[in-house]
Amino acid sequence: PVEFQPIDNISEMLAALERGEAHFAAAGLTLTPQRQAALLAGPTYQTVTEDIVCHDNTLVDALDDLPKIRLLVSAGSSYEERLRALQADWPTLTWESSAELTTEQILQAVWEHKTDCTLVDSNIFQVHRRYFPELRLAFSLENPQSLAWLLPKTHGRLLESMETWFEGMRDDGRLASLLDRYYGFTVDFDAWDTKVFLKRVGDRLPLYEKYFREATAETGLPWELLAAVSYQESHWQPDARSMTGVEGMMMLTRKTAASLGVTDRRDPRQSIMGGARYLKQMLDRMPAHIPMPSRLWMALAAYNVGYYHLRDARSLTVQFDKNPNRWADVQTVLPYLSKPRYYRNLKHGYARGLEPVIFVKRVRHYYDLLRFGPQYRQPATATVQVDSAPLLLKAVDNTP
Repeated sequence: PVEFQPIDNISEMLAALERGEAHFAAAGLTLTPQRQAALLAGPTYQTVTEDIVCHDNTLVDALDDLPKIRLLVSAGSSYEERLRALQADWPTLTWESSAELTTEQILQAVWEHKTDCTLVDSNIFQVHRRYFPELRLAFSLENPQSLAWLLPKTHGRLLESMETWFEGMRDDGRLASLLDRYYGFTVDFDAWDTKVFLKRVGDRLPLYEKYFREATAETGLPWELLAAVSYQESHWQPDARSMTGVEGMMMLTRKTAASLGVTDRRDPRQSIMGGARYLKQMLDRMPAHIPMPSRLWMALAAYNVGYYHLRDARSLTVQFDKNPNRWADVQTVLPYLSKPRYYRNLKHGYARGLEPVIFVKRVRHYYDLLRFGPQYRQPATATVQVDSAPLLLKAVDNTP
């Protein structure tokens, strides 16, 4: 068993680690020279850049601009260490440090015009720019940074075990799967699309939310997920119709609608209930040994491209010596369903395989925004403990 100990800020966490109060720290920690001098570093699990992020209205394009603006960063963070190094060439560079606001809350403060810019790791910005689409990347600092877990100098034996464990995580694809789970759907960011979506959350979604919640009561699928599917399909327009003849909030074919008891595809409630039942059918048809969340992402892909085309893609994934039960692998193979060299030998033939990959990414994007978007956020002035707060990990016994 592992004991998780939340620590309020990075400075306190690293100090506690140096005192030997935990076996290691896992908190998206950058391997800075200062940290590597005081602690042991586990294997690099992610490489990031350090980004200067500003509001759209703030004119910053290069390092020369930084001394002219208000810059806010987390106290005791690697960002402060980088800024101190930059002061050697830009002596007038100044910044404000906050021990109370998390990096995410500082991004929110930039969004709210309470400060001009901040310095943030690219992976954090990649996730949170979707919640604050008015933020922009001004520029990235040179020299990508490595993220790793940190250990006290006395825990060399634990470091050896950690290196072996990470090697296994890489070799069997679990690390790639985790990175895809949390970052894979955030890469293709469209600021305008996100702004339009958030606007429609306010003026369109309230008209139909009760139907999504009713569908949740019947199917057990999260209403936010069903709403995300509907937005990707129709932008929450009951009379939506494609050139291929699919119609309604959930864009059902005539045949599928009939099989689901939908008599009027343009009736919002009927379409939403029918689409929810169809997605539940796809999820139930997925082999039980496929773990979540890959099982859900594959069900979404089947909703878009069809169950049997997804089966073909999973078979092809095996031929490519990849894991057919891992969405991170299957999504790389799906586009091959449109290539003659491959689809000619597949049981169900040609399919536009890139479409379900895009469909799943966008649904995941909208789903995440509905759960964690700005409509649920407090002003960035209070101290709030968030999921990504620094963690100390300490074994129950004292074995190093």
